[in-house]
Amino acid sequence: MPNLSGSWTLAKHDSLDAVLDKLQVPADKRPPGTITGLSMTITQNGDNFTVKTVAQRGTRETTFAVGTTFETELLMGTITVKVTAAWDGDCLVLTGEKGAKLTRQIVGDQLVSTIDVGGTCAKFYFSK
Repeated sequence: MPNLSGSWTLAKHDSLDAVLDKLQVPADKRPPGTITGLSMTITQNGDNFTVKTVAQRGTRETTFAVGTTFETELLMGTITVKVTAAWDGDCLVLTGEKGAKLTRQIVGDQLVSTIDVGGTCAKFYFSK
């Protein structure tokens, strides 16, 4: 199992429009086209995680364990979903009750977060 711990800052991201359309997120709840100032601190102890996210819309902290189901907000409060955390190889996968997935993995020196909604994906690239 990889260690995802660290302080991560958003370096770049793909367009979210197609994913937000699939999630049926209303226009007034959508993040701006270009997200800036987003950072995330992950504290990992084995299968136990605390993820603190700081963005223009505020700060959010989520604590969970792999193998459990919990409620969390996606895209800084845009939507609230129940997700189940699991490992898939070296990837931490959070699967929502409607099948949407958030996958986090280390690629080179970046943390890559991928949101997949029915095959429509958006990626966030974080640097330490």
